[in-house]
Formats: sequence, C-alpha cells, structure tokens
Amino acid sequence: MNSTQLKGGSLAFYLLALASPLISALQPYSRTLLIIVGILALAHLGEYLMVRKRLAAIPAEGINHFVSVLLFGFLYWAPLLKSSRD
Repeated sequence: MNSTQLKGGSLAFYLLALASPLISALQPYSRTLLIIVGILALAHLGEYLMVRKRLAAIPAEGINHFVSVLLFGFLYWAPLLKSSRD
C-alpha cells in the first residue's frame, strides 16, 4: 500500500467518523469514532510540534504543513523530510 492510498484511507476514516451521527448504521459507534478522531488529532498536533522547525525549512503555501500533519501525521512529514535531506 502506498502513501497516497493510506492518506485516502485516513481521509475516508475522518469523514466517516464525522458523518457517523448522521448515518443510522453508525450512530451507536459515533461517540467512539469521534473520541478516536480527537485522540488522533492530539497525537498529530504533538507530531507537528516535534517537526515544525524542520518543516519550516521546506517551502509550502500558507498553513499547508500544519493542516497536512494534523490530517496525515507521519504519512505527510516523514517522506517530505526524507526527500529534503537527499
């Protein structure tokens, strides 16, 4: 599985979790899914705080690095930092 597929899966999970209160089959699990999304957001925020100085050296538009790390975590920053070293 490549990075693009994993990122797509991450986005699909976030969208599904956010829509879970509206989807009758997922309503019993909506609280759990939203808690998982909250925990992931906090973990990704911690990741961003750890790598923000290295990401600042890589050009990006606006808050692209911040939003991308919040959504994808190491799936975003690890390949980016590796390619910037090469």
